[in-house]
Amino acid sequence: MKKMKRLYSLCISVLMVCNLCAVVPAAAEPAPELIGTKLDARSYTEMPLESGNRDMEKLNDGTMDGAVVVSLSKDVDMSDGSYYVDIVCNGYEATFQSLDLGCNEGLVDTQGIKKIGIAAYDDAAQTWPAGPAETHDITWPKSGGAYTGKTVVHLNTPVTSSRLRVYILDANREWDNFRMEELAAYGELTGNRVESLAKHAAVTANFECDGGKPLSSLTDQDFATEMLTNFEATAENPGIITMDFGESYYEFESMDMAGLFSTDAGVTAMTIEYKKDGAWTKLKDETFNRSGRYGTTNSQIDRIALGVTTNGLRFKITDYVKSWGHFRISELALYGKAGDSPDPGPDPEPVKS
Repeated sequence: MKKMKRLYSLCISVLMVCNLCAVVPAAAEPAPELIGTKLDARSYTEMPLESGNRDMEKLNDGTMDGAVVVSLSKDVDMSDGSYYVDIVCNGYEATFQSLDLGCNEGLVDTQGIKKIGIAAYDDAAQTWPAGPAETHDITWPKSGGAYTGKTVVHLNTPVTSSRLRVYILDANREWDNFRMEELAAYGELTGNRVESLAKHAAVTANFECDGGKPLSSLTDQDFATEMLTNFEATAENPGIITMDFGESYYEFESMDMAGLFSTDAGVTAMTIEYKKDGAWTKLKDETFNRSGRYGTTNSQIDRIALGVTTNGLRFKITDYVKSWGHFRISELALYGKAGDSPDPGPDPEPVKS
């Protein structure tokens, strides 16, 4: 009888221990610490964003409020590097050290990023590398058995550049989309600035600008400001922006045209001209698709190759998205170096103003 009582007491004790174990939550998985300070940056993409979830500024606002949702079938192979976000430090150079990623904690398994790649822009060559320099499988930490919705990626090798490209190489897409509540870069500014040659130009236009969004915003090297005009630009009556460099010649390699609201008020067609022997000569036509795969409401940046030595450039806006009845541009940044006055060649065919 005494043995039975002892056995009974032992069973009760074991059950109590088991119950205690059952109610103790699992220990939180330690998340890596962010390295560096949060960089003042803007994010740009050409991925297909869903209406109502296109605010790219949400990726860098330091909160989990609001998301950017990318519409992409679960059957699409993302490993070819076609899907990415460019993080631009507003013309400044930074040493990128870590990334802060966020996803709604209840949607990690259905919409969370699974793998990323990282590459830095080559400011000297004015080119992106062919693909990511390093890749990372994304682990989303848990606490008490549930996702925290936050994770950190340390760059294997910190890189110094004016911009960082984060390739999304795989993501959960149960509903044919994936989401990002946060994709912020951390590191340290070097103090150097990637100079836009446009700051040396006298800039004029054949149209008036909104008082709070002046023409000077195009060359202030601040991608967060913008120019806005109600001018009705057409192929027959284009909006013309002229940059005159006086007696100084530059070898222009490329340019950025940045916009904050490209889907609703972005430029869709433009002719670029350069000054040769005092006459305007056509360099190229450019068109920009602001819908479908390339549609974003906020923050789109277009890199345009130039490859010309001149002391004057002219941008003729011939079409734009008319949702809001005006067009706007946040920056026309020019990259290259000082050049020599070219040898006079054959007389160019003048371009009609």
